[in-house]
Amino acid sequence: IRQIEAEVEEGCLIFELPYVDWPTGGAYRMLAGYLESEKLRWSFGAMQGRPEALWQAQVAASDVDTMLNTLSESGYGGIYLDMPIYTQKIGDPTAAETLCAELTEKLGVSPMVSENGELYFWTMEDF
Repeated sequence: IRQIEAEVEEGCLIFELPYVDWPTGGAYRMLAGYLESEKLRWSFGAMQGRPEALWQAQVAASDVDTMLNTLSESGYGGIYLDMPIYTQKIGDPTAAETLCAELTEKLGVSPMVSENGELYFWTMEDF
């Protein structure tokens, strides 16, 4: 989280993938960014059924081009992916690899990857 804070501007909006219902969806480790960060704003935790959560679910389910354009237009500066939760939710390990490759190609940057290889972050600064 500290490396992400060093990479982007203070107050940057970070979109978290996958979208998980809050509070009934579990996946509480997706709160880590919010809990550990002092300078960033995180998408996870929007109350399910409310407009913000419905918007996030729609964006997360869209194709990569639509997702990136929507996030950029909405002021987001980065994408954070929790690989194990994404793989569990989607049920297809190759889907996560495909998403990573598409994000890397479309954003033109390699992701920051956690030491355990489970968490990925792409800056959208140049998008």
